[in-house]
Amino acid sequence: MTSPDRLIAIVLLSAALGAGASPIPWRAYQGPDVGGRMLALSGSIAAVEEDVALAYWNPAAIGFMKWHAASATYTHSQAALSSPLSSGPKRLTYLAFTGPQGGFSWRSLARHREETATAEGADTLHRYLKYSVDEFCLAFANTDESYPGLSLGIAAKLLWARLVDQAQTQGGAGFGRAELLDESGIGYGIDAGLMWRAEPVSIYAHFHNLLSKVYFGGAGEDDKPKIRASGGVGWGKPGRPALAIGAEKYLFDGSPRLRYTASVEYKRSIENFGALTGRAGYAACHKGPADDVSWSWGLGYIFSKFIVDMAALNHRVPGSLGWETTYAASVSLFMN
Repeated sequence: MTSPDRLIAIVLLSAALGAGASPIPWRAYQGPDVGGRMLALSGSIAAVEEDVALAYWNPAAIGFMKWHAASATYTHSQAALSSPLSSGPKRLTYLAFTGPQGGFSWRSLARHREETATAEGADTLHRYLKYSVDEFCLAFANTDESYPGLSLGIAAKLLWARLVDQAQTQGGAGFGRAELLDESGIGYGIDAGLMWRAEPVSIYAHFHNLLSKVYFGGAGEDDKPKIRASGGVGWGKPGRPALAIGAEKYLFDGSPRLRYTASVEYKRSIENFGALTGRAGYAACHKGPADDVSWSWGLGYIFSKFIVDMAALNHRVPGSLGWETTYAASVSLFMN
C-alpha cells in the first residue's frame, strides 16, 4: 500500500471512530436501496462493472472502475407514508461521486412527518412527530499489481439524525404546557468487501455494518446495528446478457431468514445513438412465507457521458394479496 493509500485508510478509520447514530431504531429500519440500476437488478451486483452506487452495494467493486462519475437517485414509493420502510413516499435518496479507488456519497435513510389531532392515550390531545436520518459515506478500494483480479474495499459511514416530538395534555384546568423533544444523534458504521474477477466470472462478498454503534439520547437506548453479509457470483461478456445470483443474511441472534436474488442485464449498442440496457431481477426468502417475494425490472440509456437508469420494484405485502411498487430513477454523468 502506497503512502497516499495509507493516508486515505487512516482518514476513513478516523471518520468512523469519531462518529455516533440515530433516534431511529436501526434494526427496524435500514433505509431504502439506492441506484436505479441496482434496484432493477434486485441488488444482485456480481456482474456489475461501472456504477456510482457501488460505494453502498460493495466498496470493493470500485477498484475496477475506470472513470470518475457523479449520480443522483430519486425514489417514489407506494408504501404508506408512516411506514419506516418508506418514510416517503417521494424524495431524493442518494447523491454520489465515485472514481477509480474511491468515492463519497450521501444517502437519505428516513424522511417522515406526521400530524395528528386525535387522542392518544389517556390525556394526549395533540402530537407532532418529525424525523430525518442522513448517512455520509467515504469509500476506498485497492487492487494489487500482483493480483489484478482481486479488489478489497472499505467504507466508513457517518450518520446524523434529527427527531422532533411534541405532546400536549389536557387536565381539569385545561391544556397543559406542551412538551417538546428536539434531539440530534450521531452514529458510525464500517463496511468491508472483496471482489474477484477472472473474465467472464465475478465473485463478491460484502459485510454491511461490520463495525458500528448507535448512540441514543433521550429517545432510547444505545444499539448495535446488525451485521449483514452478502455474496454472489456473476457471468458476463461484452455483447452477451450478464447473469448474476446472490444471497444475503443478517448475522447472529434474531436474524431474518436467508434472502436470495437473481438478475439479468443486456446492453444493446445503437450506432450514433448510444446504448440501451434492459434489466430484470427477482428476490425471495429461503423457507420464508410464500408471499415474501419481489421482482424488478428497469431500463438504462447511455449517450455520450450521460446515463439515465429507471427501475420498478414490486414487493408483495406479507399476509395479503396486494403489491407495493417502488420506482427509482438515477441520472449519472461520467467525468472522463
